[in-house]
Amino acid sequence: MKTGFTQLNFIINAITFFEKASLKGWHERNAGNLTYRLTNDEITSAATFFNDNRHFPLDIPEKSINNLAGEHFLVTNAGSFISNIPSNPCNTLSIIKIDDNLKGYTVLFGDSLHRPTSELFSHLIAHSIKIKQGKRVVYHSHPENIIALSFLLLHTPEAFSNTLWRSNTECPLAFPEGIGVLPFLVPGSLEIALESSKMFEKFNILVWAHHGIFSAGVDFDDAFSLVEVVEKAAKIYLLYSSAGKAVSTITKQNILDECKALGISINRDLLI
Repeated sequence: MKTGFTQLNFIINAITFFEKASLKGWHERNAGNLTYRLTNDEITSAATFFNDNRHFPLDIPEKSINNLAGEHFLVTNAGSFISNIPSNPCNTLSIIKIDDNLKGYTVLFGDSLHRPTSELFSHLIAHSIKIKQGKRVVYHSHPENIIALSFLLLHTPEAFSNTLWRSNTECPLAFPEGIGVLPFLVPGSLEIALESSKMFEKFNILVWAHHGIFSAGVDFDDAFSLVEVVEKAAKIYLLYSSAGKAVSTITKQNILDECKALGISINRDLLI
């Protein structure tokens, strides 16, 4: 059974994702988590491996997830180490189904010992927003440079977006809408999930100050590469800002010229 499960295409893609993520150093101990919304074909292919039937309540306002009834998600388990997932996916991943009445969810595949990630509320509310954009992956990680940046910058989309846009010319292309940021809130709480939802309405990347980053992508590569771009730009900023006074910079006009040439619509409300 386990061998067959790991041969499912979406599980192969997930394992490749976790192999790359574990090499980045973004997942100390049990840090980070991921959810992936399955397609109908993937649900059918996985159904033969469903081995669980545990049910848990969902204490989330129904209006926050009202388009997720009956949806299936691949979920990292609470307490699982990202670095261990590639070698032991059957004990570190679960597949859940949201109740049709949105009151709870059923674990369809799991190891019977672990529940899904403690950040499930934030993931599901993000999925409810991003499903309209065809995005299937929500990913949370702890990249050190973007966390460090949250100690240096104001916790506003303007501060983070402009700092990163001006640190690497790839950034306006990767996230022209900008980047969201929240001040410290208790991880795993309904409060941080609801506050995050306000940011996900506008952004595909969200920084939790002093904690980490969330990204939403159409697939595993999209969600992963967004974090790569942000983390590299944060590192570049920290490198040059600590080395002395900059003698050149990426200007607002440079960004506008680049976006015009490449047909990118930058968020002018944030660009300063």
